[in-house]
Amino acid sequence: MAKKGFEPSVQDLVYSVDAGLGLRLLRLVLAAFAVLFLALLYTGTQYRGFKDSSSMEYAQLGRNLAVHNRLITYTVRPATIHYLTENTPEANPRIMFHPDVLHPPMYPAVLAAPMKLMNALGADLEAKPAPGSRPPPRYPLEQWLVVPLNHLFLILTGVFLFLLARRLFAPRIAMLSVLVYFLTDAVWADSIAGGGLPLLSFFIVAATYGAVVAERRWQQMSSAAEWMGPLVLSAVAAAFAFLTRYAGGAIAAGLFIFLLASGWSRHRGWLPPLIFTAVFVLALSPWLVRNVLISGDLLGMTPWLALSGSPMFEGQSLMRDLTPAFSAGEAVEAVRSRWVASMAEFYGGEFFALGGGILVGLFLISFLYKFERRYIQLLRYGVLAALIVFITGAAAFGSEALRGYHAFWPLILVFGWAYFHVLLDQRGLVIPLLNNLVTGVVVVLCVLPFLFRILPPRAEDAYPPYFWPQIQRLCGWMQPQEVICTDMPWATAWYGNRVSVLLPEDVNQYYEINDYRRNMNALYFTTITKNKGFARELIRKEQSWLPLMNGRTPEGFPLQEGFNLNKHDQMFLTDYPRWAGQMEEEGGE
Repeated sequence: MAKKGFEPSVQDLVYSVDAGLGLRLLRLVLAAFAVLFLALLYTGTQYRGFKDSSSMEYAQLGRNLAVHNRLITYTVRPATIHYLTENTPEANPRIMFHPDVLHPPMYPAVLAAPMKLMNALGADLEAKPAPGSRPPPRYPLEQWLVVPLNHLFLILTGVFLFLLARRLFAPRIAMLSVLVYFLTDAVWADSIAGGGLPLLSFFIVAATYGAVVAERRWQQMSSAAEWMGPLVLSAVAAAFAFLTRYAGGAIAAGLFIFLLASGWSRHRGWLPPLIFTAVFVLALSPWLVRNVLISGDLLGMTPWLALSGSPMFEGQSLMRDLTPAFSAGEAVEAVRSRWVASMAEFYGGEFFALGGGILVGLFLISFLYKFERRYIQLLRYGVLAALIVFITGAAAFGSEALRGYHAFWPLILVFGWAYFHVLLDQRGLVIPLLNNLVTGVVVVLCVLPFLFRILPPRAEDAYPPYFWPQIQRLCGWMQPQEVICTDMPWATAWYGNRVSVLLPEDVNQYYEINDYRRNMNALYFTTITKNKGFARELIRKEQSWLPLMNGRTPEGFPLQEGFNLNKHDQMFLTDYPRWAGQMEEEGGE
């Protein structure tokens, strides 16, 4: 066979770049660089360190899992001390190795994987600056591991979103869905917050994609191996969504309805939803068994969080109480009141906030239209069912739980854009330029929140109350086996890597824990407590802390040494002057 000459080879290369595989690769590379640019732009302008307590809590859980190979928490709450004392046979809360009974395990496990690798390579997980050197403005482990990991799952969600939208509708709808997704302010805000919502979104979209692939192959009467593989992966992804956020398991309900309705008229149509359910339950079983063995409850103490922040237990008062007491009737009324308030706030704000609300509205209105392909129609109802289950359940736990609604945004985008194109076709816009102009206007309106966000002024710092170098320095005076009591234990657990007990509701409960549970070697007040209007809250138990914060340490109190920080914004008390010869004059008074 004669070899090709140089000129035909060049022509083949030019053709490939112009219309073949080369063009697709070029587009892929350009898209990757565009997403990377967006990640750097948003992170550079908006990331100022973690500001959410839940992000720090999950991060320290991941580090503990990497180091101790167990899901233990350094954030110890008086309520969890009470709960584990009452619900374990040995009546031992194990404060130094406190089992976590409040959070699902998937996000900490994902964080633990690279942390464990770093630990195996000898990297310093605590990132302590050298003596006399200026610490970096952001906590390195947070900046270079946790946030990039969230960005990675954000990008993977975009990939599966494209695959799902292209399978359901035209490539144009897939491109528009991905474009708006990557230019949604809330998507990037969730990612730099470090709370794991991109991971939840990834599992939800992946589970939906797997279910659609399995359903199509089942309907086309493919071999069992061809449809069962995607179905099993879909069920596992749905289970992982549940294990990322318990309310995220709502996607399993939606996909079950989709699979059941799709096979309703077929022989043995019950088989796919049955397999899906069996795999889903099987994937959850190890975690549920662990919870029962530790606490006697399937979900641990998580249901109690519906009361925390309710009218009956405002703020952190439930978690700060060593002896929480309430009747079933009081609990039901408190949850009902919180649910109503949360739903009203959510519907009036967060529900239509994504993408300016346009595509959310189009998604809802699309239910007035019947898509020609039945499986798309059924999938849309499945997504709606999942949303209803999620919102109904999450509303009982407040606005932070309802923020998980963002994880369903990719699915809303797909159907919103699909119905938008139905409207364009009905209007008969035959001029391509006019069609593109209308589409462009909608895109701009959807991404305006993102554009406004990256414009000046820049995001504010996490202080008050979080300033990681100071927290790490104070905790560095404590030995690893010592315990600190503070009003922000999630921060001292994450930045200081010390077991931290949430400030009890009153001094008497502090004595109870210190004398009979575990000796606490330091007390750290921040603006979380010091900025409260104690004079207007005379009936609150917190009043007992007021003398201490005013510098009047009671006689016999175990922590007599201390100083104020940051113009009296914070106070640090301990059992002896641990800072002798170390503290610079500018550090405190």
